[in-house]
Amino acid sequence: MPTIAIVDDRLDHRTTLKRRLDSELIDDWNSIAIEPFAQVEDYPCWFTENDIGVLLLDERLNEQTVTCKYNGHELVEFLRSYMPTFPIFVITSYPDDEELRKKFKDVEAVIERKVFSKDAADYVPRIIRSAQKYFETFQDELAKLSDLARKVAQGIAGKEDFKELKAIQTKLGLSFPLASFNSRNEWLNEFECKLDELKKLSDEIKEFLESKK
Repeated sequence: MPTIAIVDDRLDHRTTLKRRLDSELIDDWNSIAIEPFAQVEDYPCWFTENDIGVLLLDERLNEQTVTCKYNGHELVEFLRSYMPTFPIFVITSYPDDEELRKKFKDVEAVIERKVFSKDAADYVPRIIRSAQKYFETFQDELAKLSDLARKVAQGIAGKEDFKELKAIQTKLGLSFPLASFNSRNEWLNEFECKLDELKKLSDEIKEFLESKK
């Protein structure tokens, strides 16, 4: 089931936000609220494993935890280097934070917490639309990626195919650089592992899109 992730170090804040979000979600959608991971590198795989289509993120992630050493804008910066089109909404009590404002261009919106609570009925459809668009793009690009992978496996991929493959890799945020592999077989083995991780999400995306026709 497509899922919206909430990341906030304060249990009271993430619980309240999840409750308000869930009150406006349609049946096809789910939400999950977690405290920040210790390392920003843990998020991309977790997103894939849990069918995450959009992130609702707090700015001050280390107010009540000693394991998290980064703030929301730093997580945004990391995620954008791996997941350029992944939808991120910052919901915070500090919308005018200077460092956060510098990252405004890298997120879909910065929303004051009390404003979201009051106007959730307006914000939730917008959040869902952003996730649906991401999923649809993901599905199309994954199909192209599979076709290009077959060309590589057959040894018939040309220069333009590899160029397109690299572009799709960037769009999808798949973090396995082609230049780091010493052989085609090594690249394919890693690619197959990534496809296995994404297969469940791809199937659910297709099922979800079919239900909307």
